[in-house]
Amino acid sequence: MTLALILVLAAVGAAGTAYALPLDGRRARAAAAGGVLVLLLIAALAIAGAGPAVAVPGSDPAIPAGSAWGGALLPGSYLRLVIALLATMAALLATMAWLLGGFSELPGLLPAFLAAVGGTTVALSASEPGVAALGAAGTGLVAIPLVLARRRSGRTYPALRELRASLVTGAMIAGAAAITEVVTRIVFADPSAVVPESGSPTAATAGLVALGLGLAAAVRSGSVPFHLRLARLADVTPPIGLPVVAAWIPLPLMVAALIVANGMLAPLAFPLDAERAALVVLALVGLGGAALAAFITDDLRHGVVYLTAADSALVLIAFAALDPSTSGPARAWLVVVLVSKTALGAWGAVVEDRFATKGLPDLRGWARRAPVLGVAFLVIVLATFGLPGWVSFEVRELLPQTAVIDPWATMLVVAGFLTLPTYVRIGLLGIGRPAANVHRAEPERFRYHLGSRARAAGQHAARLGRHAARLGRDLGSRVGRRTNGTPALATDDVAPPVDPATETAPDRVSPLSAVRRTGARSRVAAASGVPTAISPVPAETTSVAPADSLAEGIAATAAMRPRSVGSAANRARAGLVAAAERGRAAVPSADEVRRGRTELLSASVLLLALLGALLAMGGLDVNQAAAELSAGPASGLEGN
Repeated sequence: MTLALILVLAAVGAAGTAYALPLDGRRARAAAAGGVLVLLLIAALAIAGAGPAVAVPGSDPAIPAGSAWGGALLPGSYLRLVIALLATMAALLATMAWLLGGFSELPGLLPAFLAAVGGTTVALSASEPGVAALGAAGTGLVAIPLVLARRRSGRTYPALRELRASLVTGAMIAGAAAITEVVTRIVFADPSAVVPESGSPTAATAGLVALGLGLAAAVRSGSVPFHLRLARLADVTPPIGLPVVAAWIPLPLMVAALIVANGMLAPLAFPLDAERAALVVLALVGLGGAALAAFITDDLRHGVVYLTAADSALVLIAFAALDPSTSGPARAWLVVVLVSKTALGAWGAVVEDRFATKGLPDLRGWARRAPVLGVAFLVIVLATFGLPGWVSFEVRELLPQTAVIDPWATMLVVAGFLTLPTYVRIGLLGIGRPAANVHRAEPERFRYHLGSRARAAGQHAARLGRHAARLGRDLGSRVGRRTNGTPALATDDVAPPVDPATETAPDRVSPLSAVRRTGARSRVAAASGVPTAISPVPAETTSVAPADSLAEGIAATAAMRPRSVGSAANRARAGLVAAAERGRAAVPSADEVRRGRTELLSASVLLLALLGALLAMGGLDVNQAAAELSAGPASGLEGN
């Protein structure tokens, strides 16, 4: 039920976001929030379902709990680890894409993330080779919406090329599994039959299957000489989507190919020395060629995909070994590559956006301007190469020693570290004197933006409240009158006394008008430079007891002239409304969150880098999950 629920959530989320995100307004925002919530829910389901698979009481013992469609999709610890990581990283990358470019960056990205999670779930949990190949091919198709979402010329051919690569490699895996099953039946049809010698038709067929599996893995991962596809794809893909095409898409296909090669073909024990040597050469060319391409390129995006392809090429050694014991380390290495190269792709996207360039020579001094990104880059390098005792370090030595003997094993170990000069080059560029565009970029200033805004808004609201209270007390003290201790307020119903000398009624002076006239005369005198006597406010107007609060002050003015009372009450009410508005402004809005995107993006990259380092150390039980033996081509049913 868990697998079925994950697939339903991924399918509905991908379809819903693909439809609603291109729209404007609330529907796009709701679709973006809903897509991220679906990803987090999938991650929670994967984490909650972690652990050994157990059978459902009262059902077929061969069908464990959490399976789907009668055992067609089977759970496993490796599957759950990968899905939890993919869903979590997808939610974080979607948030980073919104910080980078707003909601306009999410169409294509968010549906691709959800579709990749669903396709990987099918590929890693399928109990039949054909279903696993179908899931791997479907995962490869998620590069198409990433390409088509960018409205630019020249995007049709890369999309068609990805369609071709996905279908061809998926068909190669499915065909290799079908041929291997037929060869197995031929070989073991007679229990007394011996393994055919080298050169026999059966051995030749098995050799072609082994070469086909290694070739499919090399094409899908973009290993040299198939690296140009990745470079052209990087030019038309959003920078934040590069981890998907370089690291996410190859994983399910390479895992399925490893199961066919080391789980179905290797037990036949064919003498395939020539084919294994060819696969060793393919791995050596992939490691060295991708490292060289990454070192000589000046394009940041190309460098990211070449570094990812070089690390993925290390898995080709497991195909050359044809040894079931290499499947566990290879699958663990794929998880390390998945997370560490996702962090590297996110780092590249943030650096390109921060400094408005993807040319490496123009990034001189980037680490001095963005120290948090510099720390994240160092952690990514550490996760990539590791330390003695770490998974990333041990796999680089274990796979070559298992596949071949010296001096080839030593050459493969050295080739695995050939990407280090590229990382050193980027790091040295970061500590150099900042270039002009780097110097103009916004620096990282980790301050409590939202907290400071909330505190400032609260303090301003308190000041407005005190000002409104003083206004009320002042109004009450100026307009109230007391007669024998009883306030007597002037109203419009009482006629003013008539002066017998002039037979005119004196002007009724309100306290507010008197203050205004006094202030006006003062301003005129100050402007003209002529001293002017200022008449005080009549004593009978001001000799009152002050009000105790704003409410009493406003109530004391209830019998004043309507104009005076209305203006005073309106000003007091406006002060209180402004205070309330400022209080509501203390809650950060989406725009306020995006104002701190410089620091949030750097922190997100650092978080991904730390997660990669944790896996490189062997955290999250990656070794135990990757070492699961599988009864089918993808899932892990039996633990160690």
